[in-house]
Amino acid sequence: MDLCTERHTVDTVTAPVAHPLMAAATLGTDVQVTAGEGLEIQPAIASDGSGNLFVGMIADFGSGYNAYFTGSNDGGTTWADNAVAWQIDTPEYPDVDYWGEGTRFFGTMVPNPSASDGSELYVMEVGNPTDFDNYAMVYWDWADVGSGYTDFKAVNIGCDNGVEDYAYGGISIIGNHGSGLVDTPFFSYQATEDGTAWIYTFTSVDSDFTLEGCTSTSMDADPATHYAYPTWNYLDEQTGLYNVYISVFDFGTWDEYQGYPIHPGLGDVYINDSAVSVEYLDISAYNNNVVIVAQTSQYGSPNKDITCYYSSDGLETIQTSTIAASQDSELYPKVIHTGSNQAIAIFVKNSNLYVTTTEDGGATWTEPEQVNDQDGTVETTYSTYAAADLSRSGTLWADTRNGNSDLYYDEVAAPGPLLNVATISGGFGVTATVTNSGSGDAENAEWSITFDGPVFIGKEKTGAVTVPAGGEAEIKSGFIFGIGRATIRVQVEGASKSAEGLVLGPLVLGIE
Repeated sequence: MDLCTERHTVDTVTAPVAHPLMAAATLGTDVQVTAGEGLEIQPAIASDGSGNLFVGMIADFGSGYNAYFTGSNDGGTTWADNAVAWQIDTPEYPDVDYWGEGTRFFGTMVPNPSASDGSELYVMEVGNPTDFDNYAMVYWDWADVGSGYTDFKAVNIGCDNGVEDYAYGGISIIGNHGSGLVDTPFFSYQATEDGTAWIYTFTSVDSDFTLEGCTSTSMDADPATHYAYPTWNYLDEQTGLYNVYISVFDFGTWDEYQGYPIHPGLGDVYINDSAVSVEYLDISAYNNNVVIVAQTSQYGSPNKDITCYYSSDGLETIQTSTIAASQDSELYPKVIHTGSNQAIAIFVKNSNLYVTTTEDGGATWTEPEQVNDQDGTVETTYSTYAAADLSRSGTLWADTRNGNSDLYYDEVAAPGPLLNVATISGGFGVTATVTNSGSGDAENAEWSITFDGPVFIGKEKTGAVTVPAGGEAEIKSGFIFGIGRATIRVQVEGASKSAEGLVLGPLVLGIE
């Protein structure tokens, strides 16, 4: 474990540059996001659950390949006219995530091997995905820290809002360590507001057993418990199979080490099966329900299946279920929670994208349904391990139906209710509109409206609301009294939204 006290800001010399996406179109239920003459590949997507989507991709819009970012503020019906790229050495495999509150998103990407020996760890912050003026990016150079952390080959960001605003969450990494470890797990997060960051390695080159040969990593933070689950596969040299390693952290707590804040570690978890190799994985966690979806193969078999490892107690115990296991290979799974014990998973088979859902925490899954309207068009040649990505609202994939590779988006139905805080309005107190875009009614969903500011009466109101599937309901703060500007936060189950307003006695004005 090492500390870097110098954070670099990507300044005006490498400012973001907007490039036109060209016209998009809706075909069937698939929404075409990009239509450039070059390739748009390696898609990444995140949603705030209230209509704001943030996406990343590798693309060439006429000035060479780069990582580009753009967004939508109406749930993917329309998209921003441009995309933003940072003028750095060409990276790969962008990844994005929602911070958990407001319209705040973060992103990262795999650095170019020439970028400080592939050690530059990028963190991009976005306050509004369609407003490019509030995009900002920093990076840490890990090449000369400790024994050296270089040659990053995979990164995955998991955001969390459990502590201070500057603490974006964490990034799991696969790279090389100066001690001699090759393709080994790293994990990094920011520890102070001025940019000090930690990086971890989890094995020693002198040990009889080492964590090396990793090919896949994923990171998620449980928004209910604020436990973080950076996860990797690794090569077991004795069996030739890939197993799973998870290191659990408490992202809702700071301890101190060497005079700096540090998130306490809660232990390590291994998933080993003597007959199954885990070649690719993704993880999601909500309220201690941890779901890992994995591309697996039986020993000696070329066929790939989708296996689920799931837990209801924060990985104290782990069970296994099968999502898909046909005579054809199923590849590149992704998973995300939409509520307690409710999750969506996607995977690719025969160049088609499939979606399936669970309502019992991963024990059983629905029959997979094809997402893409046109058969056999999901691009995997240039998007290995990133053919498609998944958010709470929908899925984004690379598609070849137009003769090259464009990005397409489609909504996917969440199991049970899927609540969003659509609007916050003022007047006498605060009124919030809650929508349910899921497939089931939300009954007695707990909610809260809180004021951070000079509010003396009615600072917090809680209750329960029922929202029918496809419908909406209002929740109200009731009588308040205060004077001055305040931040209003509305939370309904796992959905939240924040706004600023001026409180004048019982009135709340100018909400934005």
